[in-house]
Amino acid sequence: MEIDARFDDFFEEVKTAFKSVNDVDVKDHIAIHVNVTDMGNRPFYIEISDGLIDLEPYGYYDNDAVINADSEIILSMVNRRTDLKDEYTFGRIGAFGNLYKLSVLRDLFKYAV
Repeated sequence: MEIDARFDDFFEEVKTAFKSVNDVDVKDHIAIHVNVTDMGNRPFYIEISDGLIDLEPYGYYDNDAVINADSEIILSMVNRRTDLKDEYTFGRIGAFGNLYKLSVLRDLFKYAV
């Protein structure tokens, strides 16, 4: 039960950070599945469609890319203290799939509050 409560708080923090990022200039549909490794691999997804961002606390299995990272690193990227590319390069996160679409997500982190 503790992991579920921690995940819910964590997810709300991530979702709140992206509320200010709307009407983005992204033409592609992008779906990124994120596994939160320190919370039992609980998933959430980030979807960009028609210029809007949606985050939901469950998996997106028809995704363009997958990120595996612990909650501290995810929050650090969302809060612009670290960079997705750097975290991947130094092996602190796992990522696979469409690298272009991951780079679009990386750029959107700049606009999260």
